[in-house]
Amino acid sequence: LTSSVSYPRGTDVPDEILVPQNDQAILLDIIQKTIMTDPEAKLGIIYDNISDMILSSSVESSYKFLKQANEIIDPSRVVVMFLFTPGAHDDRTVNLVKALFSNHIIMTKDGPQLAR
Repeated sequence: LTSSVSYPRGTDVPDEILVPQNDQAILLDIIQKTIMTDPEAKLGIIYDNISDMILSSSVESSYKFLKQANEIIDPSRVVVMFLFTPGAHDDRTVNLVKALFSNHIIMTKDGPQLAR
């Protein structure tokens, strides 16, 4: 993700694409295209950082993005981790984001732990 492009474009690095960070429609399209490139492939996607999206746009648009992303992800073959910093948000925002996901992993002093 970068603010230096307004549309997805490749780089000199194989399999690397620059994607505009503030265009949620393009982000959803890239996620869907990545998933559909090989419908049989098992995939893992890490999306960092939902907190930045919330702070740079709005809670409502970020919620809508996450809800739509969840709808296009097939959990039987795609594992997605959305990274979020709860301490950067009020309780309402934290609860809205958490409500979208059935599993929550938190970072503790002993490492990552499944919280729900």
